[in-house]
Amino acid sequence: MPNDVQDSAMMICYRECLSNLGKFNGGVEQKVLQFINNIERIGKMITANDDVLHCMCTAKLDGEAKRWYEDNMSLAQWENLKPALLERFTTSDSSLKIFEQLKERKQKLDETISSYHDAVTKLCREYDSSMSQKMMISWLQNGIKDSLKTQIKRQMKLLPESARTTQAFLKIAKDEQELQDDSPEQETTQPHSSNNKYPSTINYTSSTLLTPIYINVQVNNKHHQAIVDTGSAVTIINQQLLKKIYHKDFIYKAKSHKSANCSSINIIGEIQLEIKVHGFKTLIVADVSTNLITDLLLGNDWITQNNVIIDSSQQHIFLVDKNRRILTTTPFIKPSHLQL
Repeated sequence: MPNDVQDSAMMICYRECLSNLGKFNGGVEQKVLQFINNIERIGKMITANDDVLHCMCTAKLDGEAKRWYEDNMSLAQWENLKPALLERFTTSDSSLKIFEQLKERKQKLDETISSYHDAVTKLCREYDSSMSQKMMISWLQNGIKDSLKTQIKRQMKLLPESARTTQAFLKIAKDEQELQDDSPEQETTQPHSSNNKYPSTINYTSSTLLTPIYINVQVNNKHHQAIVDTGSAVTIINQQLLKKIYHKDFIYKAKSHKSANCSSINIIGEIQLEIKVHGFKTLIVADVSTNLITDLLLGNDWITQNNVIIDSSQQHIFLVDKNRRILTTTPFIKPSHLQL
């Protein structure tokens, strides 16, 4: 087919699709991410540049969304308009609903690998259009049926970091499923328990946990392990660790805390710490103790300030923003003195 004929056909398809695309008014029943994805999908038909995408988008705004844009005419570039639209019209309620769906999404007993993969990746993009491949794979791994989990995880770890994509996950999962289908006597699939919930809030204290939660962090740029303790109101650092790291001015302030077993924790002051979780920076004012039994304890002040979600089923903690988008995540670890 000559290029001019092909281009003409694509232009006809483009105009038809754009004409059929409904206007976005910003109502609660409409999804702004789906609207933006449709704009970009239709734009790809004619290899539209950012200026054309901007025009397509603004031409399809109506009602409250149109009034919002008219009040923000300075958003003259697509790279500025797109995130502003997402921030303005993505409600915390809609994000929370998608987040809950992601947490609950498990592969059904009669569901194909492809169907499960497509459903989860779609939810991931609806929840966060810029979600990383690594995070998507984590969600896929969480809900895949139990008989496939270990083999998929092992195969994914053999790949270089750059090759660990959702498509690679799909291929490996299909291959593993075929192997199991060829050896049905080895199939050990168990239905997912409906009680396997992913907590959207933290509703337990450290005294109810069988073991403390340890994670890897950087404290003032020094790699170290920390305990995440929902039973402690405040974050506490051991004076001995503080001596080993660079820190700002120390504020002397004597006080005392009671630990979970009612023993006294001696506090001599406080210090501002920079706590990085997988490179994501957080700040917290921590108490400095002379007799803390661990080096660093991240308490409820740090947990609340950073919207931390503790997921015991995935053995991860998640830091999310006000719209429940995941900012970073890190796995539980064994403390160094328990690692083999």
